[in-house]
Amino acid sequence: MQKHENLEAILVKRRVRQLLERPLAGNFDVLHLKETHRHILQDLPKIGLWQYNVQPGEFRQETQTWCKERVLASIGDRNGKPDVSFTSYSRMDGKAIERLNGILKEANPESLQQLGKAEFVEKIGELYSDLDYIHPFREGNSRTLRTFTDQLARESGYELNWEKFSGEEARDLLYIARDRGLAEHAGKDADHHPAFLARALYDAERHQGYPSLAQLLDKTVERIRTTEQRT
Repeated sequence: MQKHENLEAILVKRRVRQLLERPLAGNFDVLHLKETHRHILQDLPKIGLWQYNVQPGEFRQETQTWCKERVLASIGDRNGKPDVSFTSYSRMDGKAIERLNGILKEANPESLQQLGKAEFVEKIGELYSDLDYIHPFREGNSRTLRTFTDQLARESGYELNWEKFSGEEARDLLYIARDRGLAEHAGKDADHHPAFLARALYDAERHQGYPSLAQLLDKTVERIRTTEQRT
């Protein structure tokens, strides 16, 4: 199992690097998001590491509320065991797709590049959280959203360094921040599973003392300096 996970990580990382060197052409719309997903995960079905009923680049077909419990390895609970963070996502139904189209209208580099750093951080954090809640793909959502928002940031004149969250402690802080945002979205979603919502809100409340997604991103985002600015 570990061997397969390592191979998957290597293949996906190679495809992500390709997009950093040669970004996809597109308007940061649904087609652009799908193509990002397809590109970075395209090798997995060819070698038997993709066992889902949809292919890379296609939205998941499950329309029920989808939940997940993350182990926070670097953070202990009251009993000294690793803490957990429970979250759940949107139904992937017609309403979700309609919301997705609306959200992506805000992914406009021409508008985002007019923002100062503080405003940009808030905006990119909101965009990420909105897309994360819809969670449109069966697998690979986080990798796709990081790649997608990285390109969006660059075309908006900013560098968004997700690599700063690669360590265990930093990754757990990112999980907590993301899950708190997801719980907020779930609380506004009338169709959300009530038991899942209660658990997500409970964990979000327990983790109120940790940084928000915008606070974390503020430490990673930098304005890209042009040649004229460096001289």
